[in-house]
Amino acid sequence: EVERPKQSDFMQALRDYALTKRELVVAKMIGQGFTNREISAKLYISLATVKTHINRIYSKLGINAGMLSEWRLS
Repeated sequence: EVERPKQSDFMQALRDYALTKRELVVAKMIGQGFTNREISAKLYISLATVKTHINRIYSKLGINAGMLSEWRLS
């Protein structure tokens, strides 16, 4: 079985990839299981903006949607 990274390790990795504060918030919300629409509503941003943040996160981290949503952060 593959050991999942600790939250602190994951958050440090996010910082190492120069994510913006907003991208960090969006990444954490994805990890908590929020949908794009829920993120949009909670952060008072458009759905298109959420998708832009997510695409930038994926690009910076070199990952895909399935990989990020597997990590559950508190």
